[in-house]
Amino acid sequence: LILSPVPPVGTTMKLDLIPYPGFGCPYSLLTPIVPTALPTVNVSGDQLICLGSSANINFNFTGSPPWNLQYTDGTLTKQINVNTSPFVLNVQPGTSTKYTVLSVSDASCTNNNPNAVVNITVVNNAALFQVSGGGNDCANGNGKPINLSGSVVGFKYQLLLDGVATGSPLLGTGTALSFGNQKKAGTYTVQASISSNGSCNTSWRNYRNDVCK
Repeated sequence: LILSPVPPVGTTMKLDLIPYPGFGCPYSLLTPIVPTALPTVNVSGDQLICLGSSANINFNFTGSPPWNLQYTDGTLTKQINVNTSPFVLNVQPGTSTKYTVLSVSDASCTNNNPNAVVNITVVNNAALFQVSGGGNDCANGNGKPINLSGSVVGFKYQLLLDGVATGSPLLGTGTALSFGNQKKAGTYTVQASISSNGSCNTSWRNYRNDVCK
C-alpha cells in the first residue's frame, strides 16, 4: 500500500477490512507511520599522487544493499551498482580532480544530497628545481650553504651526502628551501618524494663541497 501524499511521521493510520456480507466480521488495523532512514555514504581518500599513478577512493554505506551510487569527476557523471560495504573505487586522474557523490540509493530510498567529496591532487614528478651552493671551505670554516630553488607543498625534501641521508627532511612550502651550511666534503643531492607515501621520487645533484686541509 502506497500513500500519496505521505502523511506526517507519527501519524497512526487505520485500515478497515470490510468483508463481503456473510463472510466474517469487520476488522480494523492500526499502524503508525515510521520513517525509513535515507541511505548515506562516507567517502575517504583525499591524497596526493604522482602523474600517471592511481588512487583508491573508499566508500562506506548505510542502508540496505544493493546500493546505486552516482558520482561526477567534474566532467563525466557515472553510476555504480554496489553489493557490499565498504567498497573501493580505483581511479587514475590525469589532473587534480574532485570526485563528488551526487546521489546514493539503497533497496528502499534515495538520498539526493549525500554530501560526500574526495579530492585527488595530481603532481608532476618531473618538476625541476636547481640545487645551489657548495664550494671550497677550510676545515675550521663555517661550511657552505645548500639551497633548492623551489619546492612543492605535499612533498618532503631529503638532503643526501654521497647518497646517504643527512639531517632531517624539509617539507615543501611552494617556495625555495635552505638546508643550511654543510661542513662535510662530498657530493650533495636533494631527493624529493611525496611526504604521505614516499612515492614520486625525484633527485637533483649539487656541486661538490671540498674541505681544504
